[in-house]
Amino acid sequence: MRRSIISISIMMCLVSLQGYSQKEAIYKHPTLGFQFTASENWQRMNHPKDKLIYEMADPQGEIHVILWVTETESGPKHYLEKMADMKGLRVTGDPLNMAVNGRKGWVIKAEGEVNGIESTVFILSIPMTGEKYVHHKNHIAQYIMQIWCPTELLPQKVKEIETIHKSVEIQ
Repeated sequence: MRRSIISISIMMCLVSLQGYSQKEAIYKHPTLGFQFTASENWQRMNHPKDKLIYEMADPQGEIHVILWVTETESGPKHYLEKMADMKGLRVTGDPLNMAVNGRKGWVIKAEGEVNGIESTVFILSIPMTGEKYVHHKNHIAQYIMQIWCPTELLPQKVKEIETIHKSVEIQ
Protein backbone atom coordinates (compact mmCIF):
# COMPACT_ATOMS: atom_id res chain seq x y z
CA MET A 1 0.00 0.00 0.00
CA ARG A 2 2.73 2.46 1.01
CA ARG A 3 4.76 1.63 -2.09
CA SER A 4 1.68 2.28 -4.25
CA ILE A 5 1.07 5.68 -2.65
CA ILE A 6 4.70 6.73 -3.14
CA SER A 7 4.68 5.43 -6.72
CA ILE A 8 1.50 7.37 -7.48
CA SER A 9 2.99 10.50 -5.91
CA ILE A 10 6.12 10.19 -8.04
CA MET A 11 4.05 9.62 -11.18
CA MET A 12 1.97 12.72 -10.38
CA CYS A 13 5.20 14.68 -10.00
CA LEU A 14 6.41 13.48 -13.39
CA VAL A 15 3.12 14.39 -15.08
CA SER A 16 3.11 17.83 -13.47
CA LEU A 17 6.55 18.54 -14.94
CA GLN A 18 5.15 19.03 -18.41
CA GLY A 19 5.65 22.62 -19.42
CA TYR A 20 8.06 23.40 -16.54
CA SER A 21 10.62 25.91 -17.74
CA GLN A 22 12.90 28.15 -15.73
CA LYS A 23 16.50 29.34 -15.96
CA GLU A 24 18.70 26.77 -14.27
CA ALA A 25 22.13 26.55 -12.70
CA ILE A 26 24.37 23.68 -11.66
CA TYR A 27 25.29 23.47 -7.96
CA LYS A 28 28.34 21.31 -7.31
CA HIS A 29 29.86 20.05 -4.07
CA PRO A 30 33.34 21.62 -3.98
CA THR A 31 35.24 18.37 -3.37
CA LEU A 32 32.99 15.36 -4.00
CA GLY A 33 32.09 15.66 -7.69
CA PHE A 34 28.42 15.46 -6.65
CA GLN A 35 26.04 17.98 -8.22
CA PHE A 36 22.45 18.87 -9.04
CA THR A 37 20.60 21.33 -11.25
CA ALA A 38 17.96 23.76 -9.98
CA SER A 39 16.65 27.25 -10.66
CA GLU A 40 19.14 30.12 -10.53
CA ASN A 41 20.29 32.18 -7.54
CA TRP A 42 20.40 29.59 -4.78
CA GLN A 43 22.40 30.51 -1.68
CA ARG A 44 25.01 28.41 0.10
CA MET A 45 24.36 27.64 3.76
CA ASN A 46 27.57 27.32 5.78
CA HIS A 47 28.41 24.30 7.93
CA PRO A 48 31.71 25.38 9.53
CA LYS A 49 31.94 22.28 11.75
CA ASP A 50 31.70 19.87 8.80
CA LYS A 51 33.21 21.07 5.53
CA LEU A 52 31.96 17.98 3.64
CA ILE A 53 28.35 19.10 4.07
CA TYR A 54 27.21 21.21 1.14
CA GLU A 55 23.82 22.86 1.67
CA MET A 56 22.03 25.12 -0.77
CA ALA A 57 18.69 26.93 -0.38
CA ASP A 58 16.50 28.39 -3.09
CA PRO A 59 16.20 32.22 -3.19
CA GLN A 60 13.11 32.16 -0.93
CA GLY A 61 14.75 29.76 1.54
CA GLU A 62 11.92 27.28 0.98
CA ILE A 63 13.71 24.33 -0.64
CA HIS A 64 16.95 23.09 0.87
CA VAL A 65 19.32 20.55 -0.68
CA ILE A 66 22.11 19.02 1.34
CA LEU A 67 24.88 16.87 -0.18
CA TRP A 68 27.38 14.79 1.77
CA VAL A 69 29.17 11.43 1.88
CA THR A 70 28.97 8.89 4.63
CA GLU A 71 30.10 5.37 5.27
CA THR A 72 28.12 2.79 7.17
CA GLU A 73 27.90 -0.92 7.79
CA SER A 74 24.26 -0.94 6.75
CA GLY A 75 23.07 -0.93 3.17
CA PRO A 76 21.44 2.11 1.53
CA LYS A 77 17.82 1.16 2.29
CA HIS A 78 18.52 0.64 5.99
CA TYR A 79 20.66 3.78 6.16
CA LEU A 80 17.82 5.91 4.77
CA GLU A 81 15.38 4.64 7.37
CA LYS A 82 17.98 5.13 10.11
CA MET A 83 18.78 8.67 8.92
CA ALA A 84 15.10 9.63 8.92
CA ASP A 85 14.70 8.20 12.42
CA MET A 86 17.82 10.01 13.71
CA LYS A 87 16.35 13.27 12.41
CA GLY A 88 13.02 12.57 14.15
CA LEU A 89 11.15 12.16 10.86
CA ARG A 90 8.20 9.86 10.11
CA VAL A 91 8.89 7.67 7.07
CA THR A 92 5.87 7.61 4.77
CA GLY A 93 6.79 4.53 2.72
CA ASP A 94 9.45 2.00 1.90
CA PRO A 95 12.65 3.12 0.19
CA LEU A 96 12.24 3.09 -3.59
CA ASN A 97 14.93 1.98 -6.01
CA MET A 98 15.87 4.53 -8.67
CA ALA A 99 18.59 4.93 -11.26
CA VAL A 100 20.87 7.94 -10.86
CA ASN A 101 22.93 8.43 -14.02
CA GLY A 102 23.47 4.71 -14.41
CA ARG A 103 24.02 4.08 -10.71
CA LYS A 104 21.63 2.22 -8.46
CA GLY A 105 20.16 4.53 -5.84
CA TRP A 106 17.43 4.58 -3.23
CA VAL A 107 15.06 7.34 -2.11
CA ILE A 108 12.78 7.61 0.89
CA LYS A 109 10.11 10.16 1.73
CA ALA A 110 9.59 11.33 5.30
CA GLU A 111 7.80 14.09 7.19
CA GLY A 112 8.48 15.98 10.39
CA GLU A 113 9.98 19.16 11.75
CA VAL A 114 13.11 20.59 10.18
CA ASN A 115 14.37 23.77 11.84
CA GLY A 116 11.01 24.03 13.63
CA ILE A 117 8.95 23.85 10.41
CA GLU A 118 6.71 20.91 9.47
CA SER A 119 8.45 19.65 6.34
CA THR A 120 8.51 16.95 3.70
CA VAL A 121 11.95 15.42 3.25
CA PHE A 122 13.34 13.24 0.48
CA ILE A 123 16.60 11.43 1.27
CA LEU A 124 18.52 9.83 -1.58
CA SER A 125 21.38 7.33 -1.17
CA ILE A 126 23.75 6.35 -3.97
CA PRO A 127 26.31 3.69 -3.03
CA MET A 128 29.81 4.61 -4.13
CA THR A 129 32.01 2.43 -6.24
CA GLY A 130 35.66 2.02 -5.36
CA GLU A 131 37.44 2.70 -2.11
CA LYS A 132 37.69 6.51 -2.24
CA TYR A 133 35.83 7.27 1.00
CA VAL A 134 35.78 3.89 2.77
CA HIS A 135 37.96 4.06 5.84
CA HIS A 136 36.67 1.01 7.75
CA LYS A 137 36.50 -2.64 6.74
CA ASN A 138 33.00 -3.91 5.80
CA HIS A 139 31.61 -0.39 5.36
CA ILE A 140 29.76 1.03 2.37
CA ALA A 141 30.41 4.58 1.29
CA GLN A 142 27.33 6.43 0.07
CA TYR A 143 26.57 9.76 -1.55
CA ILE A 144 23.62 11.28 0.31
CA MET A 145 21.26 13.98 -0.91
CA GLN A 146 18.57 15.39 1.35
CA ILE A 147 15.90 17.67 -0.11
CA TRP A 148 13.32 19.31 2.11
CA CYS A 149 10.69 22.01 2.02
CA PRO A 150 7.77 23.03 4.22
CA THR A 151 4.98 20.48 3.73
CA GLU A 152 2.41 23.21 3.06
CA LEU A 153 4.54 24.43 0.11
CA LEU A 154 5.20 20.99 -1.40
CA PRO A 155 2.43 21.24 -4.05
CA GLN A 156 4.02 24.44 -5.43
CA LYS A 157 7.59 23.10 -5.14
CA VAL A 158 7.12 19.59 -6.51
CA LYS A 159 8.32 20.52 -10.03
CA GLU A 160 11.58 22.00 -8.78
CA ILE A 161 12.17 19.06 -6.42
CA GLU A 162 11.61 16.60 -9.25
CA THR A 163 14.02 18.57 -11.46
CA ILE A 164 16.63 18.31 -8.70
CA HIS A 165 16.10 14.54 -8.27
CA LYS A 166 16.41 13.92 -12.00
CA SER A 167 19.52 16.08 -12.37
CA VAL A 168 21.81 14.46 -9.79
CA GLU A 169 25.22 13.71 -11.24
CA ILE A 170 28.36 12.15 -9.81
CA GLN A 171 31.63 12.67 -11.63
